[in-house]
Amino acid sequence: MDLTRLKESARLELRRRCLSSLFNFCIAVMGYDDLTEGLHKGVCRFLEEPDRWKQLTLPRGFVKTWIGSIAFSVWVTLPRERGDEFPEGIGMDDKFYGLGQNARILIVSNVVANAHKIINLIRKIYERNRSLQALFPEVIPPNFNKVKWSDSEACISRSEDYTESTFEAGSIGGSTVSRHYDLIIEDDIIYAKKDDLTGKELQPNQDDIDKAIGWHKLASSLLVPGPHTRIHNIGTRWARHDVVDHIRTHEKQYKVLDISATDDGTIDGKPTWPEQYGREVLDRIRSSQGPYMFATQYLNRPMAIEDMLFKPEWLQYYVGQGELPESMRVFTTVDLAGWNESKRKNYGSRAVIITCGWCDRNHMWVLGYDVGRFNPSEVIDIIYKHNRIYEPEKIGVETVYYQKALLHFLRKEMENRGWLHMAPLRTESSVSKDLRIRALQPIASNMAIHCRPEHKDFIDEFCNYVPNDRSVRNDMLDAAAYQLQIARPGEPRAIVRKGKEEYVFRADMDKFLKWAMEGKKGKGFLDQYMPEESGDNFTNEDLEPVADWA
Repeated sequence: MDLTRLKESARLELRRRCLSSLFNFCIAVMGYDDLTEGLHKGVCRFLEEPDRWKQLTLPRGFVKTWIGSIAFSVWVTLPRERGDEFPEGIGMDDKFYGLGQNARILIVSNVVANAHKIINLIRKIYERNRSLQALFPEVIPPNFNKVKWSDSEACISRSEDYTESTFEAGSIGGSTVSRHYDLIIEDDIIYAKKDDLTGKELQPNQDDIDKAIGWHKLASSLLVPGPHTRIHNIGTRWARHDVVDHIRTHEKQYKVLDISATDDGTIDGKPTWPEQYGREVLDRIRSSQGPYMFATQYLNRPMAIEDMLFKPEWLQYYVGQGELPESMRVFTTVDLAGWNESKRKNYGSRAVIITCGWCDRNHMWVLGYDVGRFNPSEVIDIIYKHNRIYEPEKIGVETVYYQKALLHFLRKEMENRGWLHMAPLRTESSVSKDLRIRALQPIASNMAIHCRPEHKDFIDEFCNYVPNDRSVRNDMLDAAAYQLQIARPGEPRAIVRKGKEEYVFRADMDKFLKWAMEGKKGKGFLDQYMPEESGDNFTNEDLEPVADWA
């Protein structure tokens, strides 16, 4: 849209609407046409509000820097003279918005090079943005060569003469001695470093985090005197005890806006920006980054390593059938979690049918599984599929759901498709799902759980599991934990005796020979294996003749 062709009345109206709304400014002037009212309008409104201390957390890629550091900095330094040019709820006597072009803003990043990039992008807006030049010509320097105009600092047209420029770049490792500002924007002051060899991002270590927190604690000393000054902390989560956690725990004066990639902060929640980060995109990112980094940077739920029940390095992998033990006992367990949950209460529970093999060393080998939201007919088909492929000794199903939902359907199917060796799994009310899963920890810590690299769902849950954390999935781990009820690792194998051998008398022959050689009288050796005499014992004379006896 060429704003230079607008009538003066239309230009003034558009100018007014942009001054009173950061969201309108982002769309009309900055050209951020992919912003949505459902997500980004709320972010803009949060930044507009008069609170002095703000903490904004958004996932990676949700344009937090473009809005919070670039657009907001340009927008807040525009001149406002009439009441309808101020944001909603802000009066003409507001000193912060009244500064206009005379505001001094420090943009801080983890390294100064990143802050320089932000200042560079701000400079290009004044140099090239036709919409800004048409609506707000008074802020454009007449000659960029005659003002401070670099990536470290840039000064727009203003009436006051300060030591500080309108926009300045800083870092947590740099020095800003004898300089003071009206607004400090901390933009991702914690960030990942890249491995020199692989190019992969490395999680910030605690020293980097402590350094950022230390800088943040001293940031208020860089503000000019007066109650109008502000600090905005904008970032993505990187660790459990990062700057965001420090602010929320120790600096209660901060107003916080936390927006996850999903509406409820879980991996199964509804995407908050479906136009750009829909379900397919989020699943692809999760698969690429892994469950830990995805939960940290997209769900805003960082997990401390010490809180995780399982360590990723505990999980062992096998590639093909040739790597499986020659002999294993095989069991299938069925977890119908979620069948008794309403949609309102369902936090993503899924039905799981998993088959595992147990070798002589009591190692668990994940052979295959199916996971999803299945109806009874689908569950039965999957059970028969596992029975056909893996031939398990037993198929264990949670007792409650087996009786309530599956037994009626399964019994009819067995009459037509063949009988299955079903075993009920105890679901004691005193034992929570988390407690059942904890039973896998001794096995896992001894490197005794094996799966294939393509078992992505199982690997994700194993590496991502934190007890009592509803943001992580645990359905597959729960189904795997049920294996312990029927596989009984560590117990000796039962000796199967068929036919009459089941009733063959067995005694300790060494003791019998010793008794016979000693020739002791009294109670015979075999008598110790016999029941005590009672008044109910019969003699031959007591038995009535039976004609049918041979």
